[in-house]
Amino acid sequence: MNRFISSFTRPGYSVLTLLVLLAFTLSACDSSDPDVDPGPDDIETGVLLAVQLDDADADGSFMGVYDGVPSEPSLDDMIEIGDRNARAFVIDDDIFVFNGDGLYTKYVVDRSTLEISIEGTLDLTGLGIEGELGNPVQIADDVAYLVAYLSGQVIKFNPNDLTQPIDVITFDRISLDRFIPFASDNVFTGAFRYERMGNKIVAPIVNTDVTDWTSPFEAQLFVFDIPTETVSYSTDNRLSVNNFLMVQLQDGTYMTYPNWVASGKVAYGETPDPAPSATTGLRVLTDGSFDPNFAVDFEQAISGGEGNVVIDTVPFVFGNEALVIHWPVGSDLPEDQNSWRDFFNTSTTSSIVNLDNGTSRPFNVLTEYSRLNPMGEINGKAYYSLPPDGSQRGIIPWAHARQDGTDDFEIVHDLPLGTRPRTLAQLWGPTN
Repeated sequence: MNRFISSFTRPGYSVLTLLVLLAFTLSACDSSDPDVDPGPDDIETGVLLAVQLDDADADGSFMGVYDGVPSEPSLDDMIEIGDRNARAFVIDDDIFVFNGDGLYTKYVVDRSTLEISIEGTLDLTGLGIEGELGNPVQIADDVAYLVAYLSGQVIKFNPNDLTQPIDVITFDRISLDRFIPFASDNVFTGAFRYERMGNKIVAPIVNTDVTDWTSPFEAQLFVFDIPTETVSYSTDNRLSVNNFLMVQLQDGTYMTYPNWVASGKVAYGETPDPAPSATTGLRVLTDGSFDPNFAVDFEQAISGGEGNVVIDTVPFVFGNEALVIHWPVGSDLPEDQNSWRDFFNTSTTSSIVNLDNGTSRPFNVLTEYSRLNPMGEINGKAYYSLPPDGSQRGIIPWAHARQDGTDDFEIVHDLPLGTRPRTLAQLWGPTN
């Protein structure tokens, strides 16, 4: 089933921005190994699809391997890999599943039959890991790192020998005393998506007081130096708080961009003078620092300074153009911070922003879905998951779409009704 996404708003659709939910939906799927010489009976392209049951009363995660992106995936094609906390990642052409309780299991796939089997398990239960691990970052055939930010641990392991970790490096999390103001102890903190950048492993940090939606008046990055195996932090007060994702630019560096919390905090918080921007994108250099000469003000580009812009996400940069999903220009901000949840249930819109000249244009390709969640590349094409609004959950399925150009998308399949995507990743095969 292939259909073009021809409209952007299905009636009743809106964005419900829940930090943890979206972060755990996103996959770590760019470590596939396409260069292994194929055997005579090998299937050309292997693709991993992992889903979880999308129901408060159901609990389970499943995965299947297909000969390309499946057109009609079904739970009948998949094996169960754990409860809703299970997450599947790819290293080379193998699958690693973290079950949320400290067990990291390696699955291997027969390239000719697509049969999945367990090869081993790395037991991390003795480390007292809090929350979910981030995606693994491989730096050599026999060395990869896992970051457990909440527990202050970087786990070094050999993907080919899961007997025990090679080493566990401990570190101090960035101080929560940096909050201005620091309102309560009810703080959501975490780093979720780790990127290899030269000799660094970098991830944006989200620190948000969920009592009144305040955050530090700065963008914050976790930076792990691979040669010395030490942790440091980069901060930049040109942006009041960054998202938990970065988006890759055409030169291979990354851009960190605003979190919706930024608008709320600048509007209500005890702001410094001058107040940091709530709508600026910043480039992250390969050493994990912020580029002092790069800043894109999305609000200025989208509204010309004529109205406030609350940014939801920046799913992709294609060439020199970035897609910015945001609430309509000039939207009335809630009267108090505790009313933001209602604001999130209003409809979003989208704009394409030219990063070179700061101009924008409407993005009218999608009208049936309100957001794009990046899932990774398969055969050189970017794929995204498309979520239904909470009010439509259980009625309309999640979908995946392939991007062929800035404004060129095609839905490749609907997921089984009642499931949500966790991973869509290429295991092996051509990369273009």
